[in-house]
Amino acid sequence: MKKTPLIILITIVFLSSCEILSELTQFDLPYEKSFSVPLILTSDSTLTIETPSINTGISSAMEKYKTESDLIDEITLSSMTLTLTDPMDGTLGFLESIAVFISATGQDEIQLAFDTAVASDIGAVLELETSSADIQNYIKSDDFKLKFSIGTDENVLTSQEITMNMVVHVDAKVLGL
Repeated sequence: MKKTPLIILITIVFLSSCEILSELTQFDLPYEKSFSVPLILTSDSTLTIETPSINTGISSAMEKYKTESDLIDEITLSSMTLTLTDPMDGTLGFLESIAVFISATGQDEIQLAFDTAVASDIGAVLELETSSADIQNYIKSDDFKLKFSIGTDENVLTSQEITMNMVVHVDAKVLGL
């Protein structure tokens, strides 16, 4: 009977330690990229904008978190936000829909984030729905590209500058634990 509280205590300590170790093996990597939506003189248009290559920075992250790329279990997109930065008083209301795709050398292009019905009164910030796809093969490469497929429902009379912020969540093993 006296061993039961001790066994329960040891179990609680062990499970707490496992949870702490699990948290140590997870980290977030932020990425930011700006792009321009050019003048669009016709409403109900679809336009594709591709970014130049974005450096993943995975090597320095692996070093910082004391792990290696072959110890990564999964990388998923946690969030993606678009912010209209110019014109300063503008909104993203010209968007009807948006889909964001990721590609990397040797990898098929996949959809990463989307909004199929952007509200006309959205303002300057849009939080996109994210896919649950494991994107480790894209982030583990040296760089990746993003492609924005934009549907508009109104004319865009001036160029629009948009900043994309995304956070990917890495679940890896630290020192093989």
